[in-house]
Amino acid sequence: FDAAALRGLFGDDRERLVAIVESFATQARLDLAGMAEAEGEALAGMAHRLKGAARMVGARRLAEAAAELEEAARGGTARPP
Repeated sequence: FDAAALRGLFGDDRERLVAIVESFATQARLDLAGMAEAEGEALAGMAHRLKGAARMVGARRLAEAAAELEEAARGGTARPP
C-alpha cells in the first residue's frame, strides 16, 4: 500500500482517503470471494477490475498479483483454488 500515491491522486483530506480505502477493501473482498468460483473470462474480468482498483489505491503487490491472474485466466492456465 502506497499512501503517498493515494494522496497524490486524491489529495490530503483524511476522511476522503479513509472512505476510498474502505470502499476499495469492501469491493476487493467481494471480488476475491467471487474469484473462488469463477474461471475463464469471468475470472479474468474480476482480476482486471481488482488490478485497476488496486493500482488506484497504491496496492502495488495486489495489482501485480491480479495482473498475473488475469493473464493466466485469459490464457486458460488459471484454476480456482
